[in-house]
Formats: sequence, structure tokens, C-alpha cells
Amino acid sequence: MYENNKHTAGINNNNYYPSKMDKIFFDRLSEFIQSVESEMYIMLPGITSLQFLSYYKIIDYVISQKLAKNIIIKLLCPFNEDSTRLIKHLVPFIGYRSIKPSLSKTSNSVFFIRDKQDIFSFSVVMQLQPHQHNNQDNDTIFSLDNWSYSNDISIVKNTSYCFDLIWEEKEYHDKTIKEKMHSELLSDLISHDIGNYHQTIQNSLDV
Repeated sequence: MYENNKHTAGINNNNYYPSKMDKIFFDRLSEFIQSVESEMYIMLPGITSLQFLSYYKIIDYVISQKLAKNIIIKLLCPFNEDSTRLIKHLVPFIGYRSIKPSLSKTSNSVFFIRDKQDIFSFSVVMQLQPHQHNNQDNDTIFSLDNWSYSNDISIVKNTSYCFDLIWEEKEYHDKTIKEKMHSELLSDLISHDIGNYHQTIQNSLDV
């Protein structure tokens, strides 16, 4: 296992020059993603994590691996109006289930699980500059905390189990909601048809 702590990187108008520590992190993550053989799970408890992956083109690299190897990729991530465009971009390539955002407002952890054998994780904090409130296109600052790698069997097994459990529960929930909406629509249609027949009979009786 290796780990690096608390590093900050800035982005300005898509021009990004990684420092030495950033390069180490991105090289490790790239190597991890590239070595996936069959399936990869990605868990993002906060929207900031998805924005980070998008800014640094990590999501694009994940999709390229999907296209190159046809690996199975599953993503658990919160959904809101800000993430709509990104999610639509991902859905054709990656299995997706929405989850509730993390209770923590200051940090967003990211978990990449490779073939249920090892984990690459890190946390992200996005900091907006004070003058951004003037609607100017200025720096977005990310703090990268405690990125780490682990192939500990118990950690990987438990994390994978939690991911599968959340995925299945959300899949069942979405299916239940869909069936409920279908049932309500069918009930409305039947009620409408019965109402029409009732009105026709009532009109005939009135005549």
C-alpha cells in the first residue's frame, strides 16, 4: 500500500500544468485504470468528485478503456442539475445508478475497484475563489487528500460487497418506482374508460 497526503492543484481555463506530486498521482491512477481486465466499480459520494474526474479527463480515459477492452464499468454517483450533462455523456458507456450525496459537505471520496482485487481511492475538495461570485471565469482549486492504493483482501472484499449491495438496492428501488408509475398510469386509463362508459349509459338513461 502507498499513500500521499494533502496536495492542491489549480485549473484555469482548461490550461493545467501538473506538479511533480500531481504527475505521480495521475500516473498511478492511469496505470490502475489501464490494468483493468474485466470490470471496474466507481463510487462517488459527492458531485465534486464527478466534476474533478471530468476536469482532468479521467472519465474520458475510463471510457477509452471501455471501448478498447469492453470491460464492465459501474458507477454510483449523486445526481443533480449540475451533473445532468456529464451523466448523459457517461450513460451510453457506463452502467449508472444515482445515490444520495454524502453528508459531508467538505470532502468527496472516490473509490475505484479493479476486478474486485484492489482499490485506488482519494478525496477531493473544491474551493471557489471569492471573486468567482462576480460570474467571472477564474480558477477552480481542488485539494487532493490522502490518495492511496490497497490490495488488502478484507478491505477489497468488504468494499466490493457494499458496492454490490447499494447497486442492487438502487436497481430494485428504480424498478419499483417504474412499476408504480406504470400501475398509476394504467389505473388512470382504466378509470377514464370506465368514466366514459358510465357517462354514455347515463346519457342513454336521460334520453
